[in-house]
Amino acid sequence: MHSRLTFSIICMLLLAGCPSSNSSSELDSLALLFLANNSTNSSTITYPCKQTQQNPVSGFSWRSEGRCKTPSFSSNGDGTITDTANNLLWTFCNVNATGHNGTTSTCTTPSIGTDVFNQTNANTHCNSLNWAGRSDWILPDQLRLNTLKNPDRGSSPYVFQPPFTANWGTSPTYMSSTITTGSNPTGVINFSLSSNTSFEYLSGTATAYVRCVAEL
Repeated sequence: MHSRLTFSIICMLLLAGCPSSNSSSELDSLALLFLANNSTNSSTITYPCKQTQQNPVSGFSWRSEGRCKTPSFSSNGDGTITDTANNLLWTFCNVNATGHNGTTSTCTTPSIGTDVFNQTNANTHCNSLNWAGRSDWILPDQLRLNTLKNPDRGSSPYVFQPPFTANWGTSPTYMSSTITTGSNPTGVINFSLSSNTSFEYLSGTATAYVRCVAEL
């Protein structure tokens, strides 16, 4: 029944007559041939580098989901880093209560005592950031944040250096906008770990460092 319905729709789209056949396999073959010749090539389909599920499991990453591309970073010389592959713009340094924690070329090593924030405050700091002529900064979700990770670097922090510096703070865990259900709803990325198990979930009051992103 499904094969006949699919084939009938295809015939209507082609404004052509349908062959008379009682063979379900023949109808399936013709339907698949039409779809193969008329569907968009999967290599041309692009997806936004954005999280599509709110509770990623251990091992979930931009690499495994396939929504984000391998990043292509370049420094803009104004305190921002562009990822042309994923159309994202990152702050060069971490962000704290006073704004961008550094200059356009150097970063101040963040302090675990004064430069870590819970998710609510992290969102506020990114949303209120005015840096490099942009005021549309947001707190990245876990998928976007994980594109900064370079598991092949060899030592912590496992980030792409260059263009990012090594000043990521002691125990470099960074806050994301991802919220899950359960007793540990706050999604973070731990850049001291090279594996994709760096997707962690902490209590609602947990704090972490902050880095902001904007869309190109």
